[in-house]
Amino acid sequence: MEQLAAIVLQRARTILDKVKIYEIQIQAYVGQNQLLKAVNTALPILDLLGVSFPENPSQSDLQIGLEETRSLLGNKTIKDLSELPEMTDPYKLAAMRILSIIWGSAYMALPVLMPLTVLQMVNLSVTSGNTSISAFGYACYGLILVEVVRDLQAGYEFGQLGVTVLSRFYDREVESKTLEVFNAFVRHWKDHVKETLPPLMQSYQSGLDTGDLEFVAYCGYVYAKAISEKKSTKIRHAPLGSPLGCRRVWVVHPGIFFSPKSLDGPSLPSLLVKQAWGASLFLRDGQATRYWEAQQNRPDRCYR
Repeated sequence: MEQLAAIVLQRARTILDKVKIYEIQIQAYVGQNQLLKAVNTALPILDLLGVSFPENPSQSDLQIGLEETRSLLGNKTIKDLSELPEMTDPYKLAAMRILSIIWGSAYMALPVLMPLTVLQMVNLSVTSGNTSISAFGYACYGLILVEVVRDLQAGYEFGQLGVTVLSRFYDREVESKTLEVFNAFVRHWKDHVKETLPPLMQSYQSGLDTGDLEFVAYCGYVYAKAISEKKSTKIRHAPLGSPLGCRRVWVVHPGIFFSPKSLDGPSLPSLLVKQAWGASLFLRDGQATRYWEAQQNRPDRCYR
């Protein structure tokens, strides 16, 4: 892949010609569990697309980013945001795609970067219009408002905005991501947890149908955890014999790193490694990735 990608990149005439190759490379690195490499591949191309990040992001950068996004939102209502015109700038659209691809990798390999990618998705949507990926960005912003800012009402409203924008554009490749984030991390603050189960299963199925195994894993765990006491309920496994060569699925949940043996039974053994949200807010660079890699070959902590 590396050799073919290098040939195409050498012959590409514009940055937009190169973007698709970079997307494939980034997704391949994610599939190979080279998460930091995926992030580092994305950052230079994002910079060329007009989206830049601090060289060594810190908590102060996050606070600055939150203030900038709050200022951009201004007095816009949720309804105003849902009715923004459609994004048409090809450079902005390309940036949105890459930002959505590296969301999970950024959390695990460079955690403080993850909320900054979310803020950039929201900023691009507010200034350049909505696209299907805006749905994911708004849902993730709702997560940040709930977990970081501790504004439950605003977080819930932005999560709902994500679902509204998803229904407007309806892109199945974004459906799994958007529904999982809203229903797993935001919705339960306002609605009964039972209301999250049908959309989580919809998210799980959508991920299976579109090949988004990352969010299949996230959804599978959250759903199974919620119904684990109902012994008659089963979840079928994802088809892991995929072209990506994924023989294991490792699940990483904001707050807990765990690796279930199986999603089939009432028992969901998990290993609590580190609280990622809280006073310290994020893990330091690479900690999650190193733990992930150290545990890769433990067959008792995976399912096939």
